Amino acid sequence: DERDERAGGAMSDEDDEPVEPLRRQSTGMLLALPAEETEANDEKDGASGHCADLLLVLDDGNEWSTSVDVSYTIEFVKALAREHFAELKEAPALELKLDDRPLLDPMSLIDYGIQADSGNATRLMCSIASAD
Repeated sequence: DERDERAGGAMSDEDDEPVEPLRRQSTGMLLALPAEETEANDEKDGASGHCADLLLVLDDGNEWSTSVDVSYTIEFVKALAREHFAELKEAPALELKLDDRPLLDPMSLIDYGIQADSGNATRLMCSIASAD
């Protein structure tokens, strides 16, 4: 009825007087850091500070060195390879291998024993996956 609409649909049971709807109060707490400070920390620490040096090698011998957080997925590393190597941009599927073992997309670098700050670059073979 019309009274329900004016009262926001809330009515008291006893005398049909409009009842103020319940409102939640904010605690007023914010959990945000200034963007400048966050960006400066990311540059200094290499995102989380757990980066591994990778050497991505194509079948034709073309190479690229990069540093990637060990918590990142194989899928992310493949995306980096697509961005860097022009010949991979249009490839339907990529395959990364470590010591001739294929690396699966949902897994992270650390799942394959790739360690942060090991002092040696981990060599990953990158190729266009066959349609088999």
